[in-house]
Amino acid sequence: MHYWSIENPQRLREVDKKRPWSVNVWCGLLNGKIIGPYFIDGTLNTSRYKHILTEILPHLLENIPFHIRQTMWFQQDGCPAHSARIITQFLHVTFGDRWIGRAGNHKWPTRSPDLTPLNFYSGGKLKQQV
Repeated sequence: MHYWSIENPQRLREVDKKRPWSVNVWCGLLNGKIIGPYFIDGTLNTSRYKHILTEILPHLLENIPFHIRQTMWFQQDGCPAHSARIITQFLHVTFGDRWIGRAGNHKWPTRSPDLTPLNFYSGGKLKQQV
């Protein structure tokens, strides 16, 4: 939790460290339709992300017409696993210049406060599924 103040607000927040949890989800938005979601088991790292892109994403896109897949753009945020060399090489080969990310030609700034369209959609939708 963040508190922004000119002076130190002297706030404390108790946190129950005995029940840590998190959920990682890959989800896409294409022509107004949701692709996925795909729930990631464990922490997202480069090898898991590469598996999602090479093995899971093709299955999620199998009902999308080929001509749309050939011209679609791929956008990702600033997660460290998204900018690993093996990932960026894969994205360059697969999408050419049609991808947005921290390490691509079309930059997505690190720790960007800007929300992607999926941020707006996914909050309520994913809460229902979780």
